[in-house]
Amino acid sequence: MARFSPGRSSWHGNGCGDLGRKCLLLLVAWLIFLAGLIVHFGSDSGAPSIKGHKRDGFFLVAVIFNRVFAADLFNITSFECRQWIDYMGSAGVEHIYWYDTAHDESESQEESLRPYVESGALTYHRFYSLFPKLEGSDFHYEQDNSYAHFLANYNRSGVWAIEMDVDEYPFSPTDTNPGFLARFLRTTGTSEVSQILLQCMLFMGNPMGDPGNWVIERYQRRKRESEGTIPGFHSRQKPIFRPALTEGVTTFDPHKFVMRIGATIVAEEEEMRMNHYWGPRLTDFGPDTPEAVAMLVEDSGIQPIASYLKRTKIGDDFRYGSGRPRLGPLPF
Repeated sequence: MARFSPGRSSWHGNGCGDLGRKCLLLLVAWLIFLAGLIVHFGSDSGAPSIKGHKRDGFFLVAVIFNRVFAADLFNITSFECRQWIDYMGSAGVEHIYWYDTAHDESESQEESLRPYVESGALTYHRFYSLFPKLEGSDFHYEQDNSYAHFLANYNRSGVWAIEMDVDEYPFSPTDTNPGFLARFLRTTGTSEVSQILLQCMLFMGNPMGDPGNWVIERYQRRKRESEGTIPGFHSRQKPIFRPALTEGVTTFDPHKFVMRIGATIVAEEEEMRMNHYWGPRLTDFGPDTPEAVAMLVEDSGIQPIASYLKRTKIGDDFRYGSGRPRLGPLPF
């Protein structure tokens, strides 16, 4: 995502004052999380207002927090948001919980995402309608509270949940057919496993081809290897997890959840990985350099999915119904 990068989500303090401010934000985040648990599990009345959420019992859901704003150098717009939703639906995601961290009405994605909400495919929240805007609120505050709210209110909405940003896409080099992610979970997500971490493959360099193409078509050059298999910030992995088994949010680290029980495993990149479209951040949004290009190899493996989605107009079916009120693998 352009506003911040999960690869840059470490906590860089600037002295005791900054430490105290971040501790205060953390305390507020956990107090709100605990309050949500009380509301969700302690009473059937007084629950938070929820837009679009009508039923549970899904196999695979997704949770995302996102901000679209004009100063974004990566230029994520409503168009890119809809691409991500359509792709996730094709991968096998049945419902999406979207936390819009818009700072004002001009940034709100509510109208753009309304067709998904009305079709039952997406639950939409304006983040700052749920949480107070505090002095010094930053994306860590938005990130942690979005995930805490999801766990407090929707931890039984699906057997599995995937947490990714709008510039991150699950991808299997060996299965590009609709429902590939759900199939992977049905074989890999055994009863002993509570969390699967996907290795991060960085797609980098300036965009190529038609600027009107999807994100996954504009960036088809990547680093030669993934960012590694050691769980945590430095390998930039992202989790697929059993939300009912989480202990809580790993503060300031969106790369894994604390699980109460079950094993956390790292998927083999040949079976399932995360394509992270890092793009021109490689050269700080400047032109490609010979040194940068030398780091990269061509990889158009995801193109068949993009072509299929566009050719069959699956995105229009997801957005506007066509008798398909839910996301997820479709009977082609």
